[in-house]
Amino acid sequence: MNKRIILENYLENYDLSMLQIESFNKFGKLVLPKLIEEIKEIKIPVTLPHLDEMKIVFKRVFIEKPKIFDIFIGKDVPLYPLEARMRKLTYMGDVKVEAVFYIGNAIRDLDTVTIANLPIMVKSDYCNLAGLEEEELIKKGEDPTDKGGYFIVNGNERIIIMQEDIASNRFFVEEDNGKIKGRYLHGQSVFRAPVEFEVENDGIITITSGIIKKAPLVVVLKALGMKNDQEIFNVIKLDNELVFVNLYEFANITSEEEALLELAKYAGQNQLAREQRLKRMREIIDKYFLPGIQDNYTKALTLAKLAKQLILYTLGQYYPEDKDHYANKRIKLVDSLLEDLFRVGLRLLVRDIIYNVQKYLRKEKLPKLSLLIREKVINQRLELGFNTGQWLNMTGISQTLQKANAFDIYSHKTRVVSNLDSSLRVVEARRLHGTHWGRFDPIETPEGQTIGLRKQLSLFAKISQEIEKKEEEKILKEIDKFVVGNKSNFKIGNKIVDLTMKE
Repeated sequence: MNKRIILENYLENYDLSMLQIESFNKFGKLVLPKLIEEIKEIKIPVTLPHLDEMKIVFKRVFIEKPKIFDIFIGKDVPLYPLEARMRKLTYMGDVKVEAVFYIGNAIRDLDTVTIANLPIMVKSDYCNLAGLEEEELIKKGEDPTDKGGYFIVNGNERIIIMQEDIASNRFFVEEDNGKIKGRYLHGQSVFRAPVEFEVENDGIITITSGIIKKAPLVVVLKALGMKNDQEIFNVIKLDNELVFVNLYEFANITSEEEALLELAKYAGQNQLAREQRLKRMREIIDKYFLPGIQDNYTKALTLAKLAKQLILYTLGQYYPEDKDHYANKRIKLVDSLLEDLFRVGLRLLVRDIIYNVQKYLRKEKLPKLSLLIREKVINQRLELGFNTGQWLNMTGISQTLQKANAFDIYSHKTRVVSNLDSSLRVVEARRLHGTHWGRFDPIETPEGQTIGLRKQLSLFAKISQEIEKKEEEKILKEIDKFVVGNKSNFKIGNKIVDLTMKE
């Protein structure tokens, strides 16, 4: 069959813009409710003795379609992309949340308030053009062949560039200047502080993460709750000289408190009084050290198992992951990038709400929720990101859509940029990898500093995305039909695959 016929038929039913549109829809349906669930209840610190406990609880969150106030009829009417372009407006909808203000167990106020004004992606489910037929699109002044997938900010069409990132929960080991080092990234937090392992010249394994600099592994494990050397040895399970050297060096530390006080030396907290040091170190470990893992003992087990892999590497028994293999990469679409921006904005909003409540309490007033919750807090972050491309710790995320011709539009929408510094001479990251086959265009990459770091998705590429909970449960039920016996074996046809974790 003619390849051109296949390509044309495919592009008629699935456009490359759908990647971004599906991702934006996912942000509104799955990601945004998850972010609200994370903060859900805001407890207001009350210093006055005669006042009961105060809190603001967030309930349902939703995004409204773009609208504008019509002065001639005196009410809001739908805003369409053409009008936003012509009048140099931002095509955006209100993000609203149902909030309840409690004083004690009594409801002080109940309201649906706006927490942000979010730019809406054209042709997404939240766009006023969604579901319109060709004739209706023409009446609204739109090109029926325009697939959308972009935003309109101050009248300009802008897109969010896909970002290539290292996958979470991967451990990479390498040798650098004669030293063996390991690097581990955990979770999906905005500013992920990697945990870096290093085998020093004297055989001591050290850990660096955030403000903790080159702390001995055994000290960190004991600070996280491992009680003694025998317990650490039982987890690592290696009869090796390197293990015994590390255990012997810090055998004098026999309690969690002693370990926390020792760890304070490596976190720059040694100048504080004893109780303050203990309090501060517990706070650092709970909030900033592997924040994606809630239980400290689970953090200790994770570190011990990673240290085991590092020791096995020194013995030539562990083959490290190839960080350029695309199984170890992830592409961040609109939903992930907006999630990072909103998570930071919501944290600032919580602080702003607490400040506003306390400010009014000093004046012996209790205003309504609409005065306590100000959308400008998150809006400032959104405006900075969409207008300048400055996205937290990244730049160039939002760009003006290139529309010289149809090929230029496709090229810009499917661009994938690595977050590596283009001035670094990282040769391997710039080269073609076998796992790029079918996923990326092997030809279209610029010459110069960004060669290999800026790539293009192939025409037939798709990016898998998170599914809804009910869909996930449906898939798991289907998988359960094939599980045999104790669920450690998985049956595929007549073949039984052992799923049991091996040491």
